[in-house]
Amino acid sequence: MMKSLFISLPALYTVLFLPIVNGKNILYLAWPFYSHVNPMISIANELSKYGHNNYFILNTKLTKTFQKEQNINILPMDEIPELRRTFSHAQQKIVSKRIYVIRRVLTLIPLICDRILKDEKWIESLRAVNASLAVINGLFSTNCLTIIARQLSIPFVLTESEIFPSLHRIPWLPNVFPNSFIGSSSKTTYSEKIINTLVALVDYTIPPIGAPVHSVKTYAKDEPDISFTDLLHQAQFYLIEKDVLLDYPLPQLPNVRYVGGLATKRSLPLKGELVKFVNASKNGIVVVSFGSNIKDFPVVQLENYKLH
Repeated sequence: MMKSLFISLPALYTVLFLPIVNGKNILYLAWPFYSHVNPMISIANELSKYGHNNYFILNTKLTKTFQKEQNINILPMDEIPELRRTFSHAQQKIVSKRIYVIRRVLTLIPLICDRILKDEKWIESLRAVNASLAVINGLFSTNCLTIIARQLSIPFVLTESEIFPSLHRIPWLPNVFPNSFIGSSSKTTYSEKIINTLVALVDYTIPPIGAPVHSVKTYAKDEPDISFTDLLHQAQFYLIEKDVLLDYPLPQLPNVRYVGGLATKRSLPLKGELVKFVNASKNGIVVVSFGSNIKDFPVVQLENYKLH
């Protein structure tokens, strides 16, 4: 996995078409969440070796988290209270928390993007960076940030955690390669192949999720008109956090690289109570990671666990 990352990051560098002796400014765009920003820090650390300057837009909380990083410059970002309230309210949900968050985010994102993209003073502060490239966290909710690159008239690269054939333009046979959101493996049954094909048809026909309220031209007035879908297709490079060593074989194009987890680091030895716990486990252990959507259990469920 790390080997794949080291191979692909120099490939990202080639997108810049910049000589090592002439370091340029690179702008990183993501929603203000640790899990979105942290993988991009790895890219910044690698590109800093080539003399490039990395600029991250962070809110107050993330500024405190990453202020000790030596290879990044931090630009201030206004708080987005709507997102904070959404995740705060989600903690009070006993069931369907993930569905609640997704619904709220899908409703809020176009409105938040519209406000951000129309903040001319903030856009001008980004223009002052004089960036040569934007690296954008390409989760569906951040697709609209590609318009910032359009406003600044600079090329952009998208980092992704999943494969979206309609976005990445990868030749994709739905009866062979399952959609990652369905959860089936490469050894799909006939009924799973049918479902996967229907999902693929929907993927290619519906508008991109995370589209802004207005047209691209509304925000990037000095640039030629372009559809939002065509703008997403103009990404110079896609870094997808799929591990070629652990996943089944996947198709790809020259501007697509599967790099595994960008935030992955070398493992460290266990310490303290964890060592005792693992050593005392005769039949091994199971490590469970709940992810950011359900990082906190509702109090009611915790009380139920205690009773059992």
